[in-house]
Amino acid sequence: MEDLERWLNLEEIAQYIGCSKDTIRGWIRKKTIPFYKVGRQYKFKVSEIDHWIQSGKSADADKPASALLKSRSNLHTYIYILSF
Repeated sequence: MEDLERWLNLEEIAQYIGCSKDTIRGWIRKKTIPFYKVGRQYKFKVSEIDHWIQSGKSADADKPASALLKSRSNLHTYIYILSF
């Protein structure tokens, strides 16, 4: 039988990362953190959170959405090309 990864809830993932639940909720609203919604609860896989942190994507989590768009390389050019 395979080892199944345990899903963490909001409180557990906040403790695991070392930040507040409000910070996690903000990242969920901006869809910057990998999460799943099960009913009314948010669930997280530790392996996905670890990968998110190691990839450096977590560094952009607190930036406003407008700053994220500006920081993406050639995003405006890409959108412009797609509009034709």
